[in-house]
Amino acid sequence: MLESIISWALIIFGFGFVIFWHELGHFLAARWAGVRVEQFAVGMGQAVVSFRKGIGPRFVHVSRRGRLVWGDTRQEYVTRTSDHLKSSGQSPSGEEGHYSEYQMGEAAKALGLGETEYRLSWLPIGGYVKPTGQDDLRPKTEVARDDPYAYGAKPVGKRMVIIAAGVVMNVILAAILFIVLFLIGFKAPTPVVGFLSPNSPAQRVGILPGDQIDVINGHTIHDFTKVPFNVALLPKDRPAEVKVTREGEPVTLSITPIRTETSGGNLRFGIGPMVRLDRSDDADNRRLEQASPALPSRDLLVGERIVAVNDIEVGSRDFPKLWDITQRSVGKSVRFTVASADGKTRTIESKPEFLTWFDGELSFAGLLPRTRVEEVSAEDVKSPQPAQEPTESPTDALRAGDIILAVRASPDVPPTASPDAGLLAQILLKAIDANQSIEITVERDGTPTILRDVRARSIRPRMDVSLGVDPAPVVAGVAKGSIAAAAGIPVGATVTAVNGQPVASWHDVHAQLLALDRPAGNAFTLVRIDYLANDEAKSADLRLDIDQWHLARANLYWLPIFNRLDSENFVRKTRNPIEAFQWGVGETRDVILKTYVTLRRLVFDRTVSPYNLMGPIGMLDAGSLFARKGTDWLIWFLALISANLAVVNFLPLPIVDGGHFCFLLLEKITGRPPSPKLMAVTTYAGLVLLLGFFLFVTYNDIVRIIMR
Repeated sequence: MLESIISWALIIFGFGFVIFWHELGHFLAARWAGVRVEQFAVGMGQAVVSFRKGIGPRFVHVSRRGRLVWGDTRQEYVTRTSDHLKSSGQSPSGEEGHYSEYQMGEAAKALGLGETEYRLSWLPIGGYVKPTGQDDLRPKTEVARDDPYAYGAKPVGKRMVIIAAGVVMNVILAAILFIVLFLIGFKAPTPVVGFLSPNSPAQRVGILPGDQIDVINGHTIHDFTKVPFNVALLPKDRPAEVKVTREGEPVTLSITPIRTETSGGNLRFGIGPMVRLDRSDDADNRRLEQASPALPSRDLLVGERIVAVNDIEVGSRDFPKLWDITQRSVGKSVRFTVASADGKTRTIESKPEFLTWFDGELSFAGLLPRTRVEEVSAEDVKSPQPAQEPTESPTDALRAGDIILAVRASPDVPPTASPDAGLLAQILLKAIDANQSIEITVERDGTPTILRDVRARSIRPRMDVSLGVDPAPVVAGVAKGSIAAAAGIPVGATVTAVNGQPVASWHDVHAQLLALDRPAGNAFTLVRIDYLANDEAKSADLRLDIDQWHLARANLYWLPIFNRLDSENFVRKTRNPIEAFQWGVGETRDVILKTYVTLRRLVFDRTVSPYNLMGPIGMLDAGSLFARKGTDWLIWFLALISANLAVVNFLPLPIVDGGHFCFLLLEKITGRPPSPKLMAVTTYAGLVLLLGFFLFVTYNDIVRIIMR
């Protein structure tokens, strides 16, 4: 609990510092331009605490009458300067008979009062600098033009500098944070491939676990965090040159990245970072183990390390060897010998599972397996009575052993027959977003059963329900355009043999497909599939060209124990300030470009889902997780936030800096400012848009946290 409080406090302070730095840019530019700044605020809303020279600090408090008094200095400033002006016989020249800011500013100089109130407001979602004569909600540039210290009295060029200064400062801050990060050391994942996704671009070109990625399209890859950044920035539908080091030898590959629904709309290679064959005794691992106690019979505990796999000795950096053993197991349990910190050893087993495909549906030469529920967090409902026809179940819960036959996400759409785990996860996530219930038909104890009004939140993937492949070689469907579809193998058929070799499971089918000879040139490899359909023995011949041969062999295995392994990290550090500067500027450039590309694909390409966007709550939550990983990761995250804030704030939208800059640009071109009516309408429209966006991302953040 204490650690969580500290991490949240750190990220809130850090987030506030990023905003402070942004507003400091506006403030310094305004002072440089000779513009009076009335308020410099971090946060929005009423002041919790404020300070003004000559008045001192003021704190929020409860008055003797029990009323809440906010901690601002403005009222006292107005009272003291107005009294001074009255005593000197000056008449009000401001609106509605009040003294103008210029008059009060001159009086403040005589009284020794500061013209700027520095304040910390109660709502930590932003901040602002308020120059005299510049008001987002009352954008009248002609206000106080007789005041030489007013914003509207300054030339357009100086006003452009004031507006752009916040964004420039955020870019500078991001670069400074990255430079500091690389001088003190960044514990980052090594740029070495650990995992592969089946049917991914990386698998297709032959990338292997253990390959060290050195360069992507001319950009040096220092650590694994640079891989998704650089891949996301690649041009779509064009191959990228990737240089890797494999067993000490340089290898150059050509990889065309692709995007999928599960990749958030970003281009991906389909690889993951290298991991170590141990679990360190750190706070994150202890917290995970306490939240989800490991079962000693099958899991790796905190502080343990794997010393042998199937009686083959391994070291902490031998994950590629473990990956190879797992793939060659073809579904058979893998035996581990693990040792604790005190040297005691024990044996555990882990059964491989088929990985969900990166692109497309998990299949065996076009034959789709059925999805089975492996585990459910709670099973407290009675099974319905068996029947010949699908029966309605009084329960809305899935149970371990259920085989998914069909899913209907809405009464208005036809059911999706036998979706694989990946497709089912997509259907569930869409149902969660729409807050809809769904209908699932399962085979339970050999009987088709309809589950009505299943709430998507209660069966979200990877939390309450663990999904896997039904090992029985029953064809749930046939991939469109596949050789299996051309051969006419029907849904519901049971595969009995592949090339004359009897099979009892999809693991056996996969093993026979792995044994196929590679077709030479334009030749084909022939595969004979024997199956039962309606109690009748049949067979079909599949002709595999080189692409289909690769596709038939694409399936990969995953061990649950992989989820417990720690990333293989190294400290990215330099003592050379010039090199640190180059790295920091390069990182800042990459983050800014990545943000622009993401926004472009969100708005124009429609390939990035708006549900991937994160608001203040989401950023604070994610930041607290990074803060727990260490000071270096907190600095890295704040640098990302600062660079992102620079991009978002300079978009050509009303009420943000980019919108104000566009108005100034228009004034520069036409020689006169836009009409107050136009500015007011667009500003209020921008405010409504901003509030709507804020509510959307806040809801998104809350749902994401709840569903985690």
